[in-house]
Amino acid sequence: MKYLSVLLSVCVLFVTGCASLPPQQAVDLNLNTIPKQQKIGVYVSPIPKISTSFPGAGCLLCLGAASLANSSLTKQVETFQAEELAKTSASVIAQLKAKGYEVVTISSLIPEKKLPKVKPVAGSTISKNYAAYKTQFGVDQLLVVNFFNVGVVRQYSSYVPVGAPQAAVSAQFYMIDLANNSYSLFAPINILKAADGEWDAPPNFPGITNAFYQAEEEAVDLLRKPFN
Repeated sequence: MKYLSVLLSVCVLFVTGCASLPPQQAVDLNLNTIPKQQKIGVYVSPIPKISTSFPGAGCLLCLGAASLANSSLTKQVETFQAEELAKTSASVIAQLKAKGYEVVTISSLIPEKKLPKVKPVAGSTISKNYAAYKTQFGVDQLLVVNFFNVGVVRQYSSYVPVGAPQAAVSAQFYMIDLANNSYSLFAPINILKAADGEWDAPPNFPGITNAFYQAEEEAVDLLRKPFN
């Protein structure tokens, strides 16, 4: 009984400790606080394959059924071209250089597991020490755009769709000041845009097609805005 009581206490402490961790709040970039002599490392991930996804269709049979039911939509979505998003690296680097900063292009991120753990500073949830980027690349700030999903999502509950498809662009978007391991910018991008009017219009699905390119345009604007 005593052992059970101790175990329960530990579990409660663990759960409440995890639950008490606050989410990272947005951080607006103020370029005026970043000296021009600082070097900025820029990493932009490749655009993932543009396709459909069906969150909530959790089992293999559910996913198979969702994929089959939306096969015409998927065929159209896979013709989409995110050409403006693909220019993100070049456009952001050009903006920073126009502001007078030296920019270092970073082709791949250091695996998180190789970075030492640290206690987050006030106002930050960063629990890894990113100083290795200064050592390896000679930069003072690390700017990351890490795309997760570009395409169309449709929510499911097992076999059943629970809404219309939506165009989606999601990405990590942040800058870390390597001197103090805190965010200079934190603005994750999670865009979902529904079709105007009827979406289910095969074979070209004009409504969802327009929604995709609107979502892309909105994402590009968000990525460029901090450096205007």
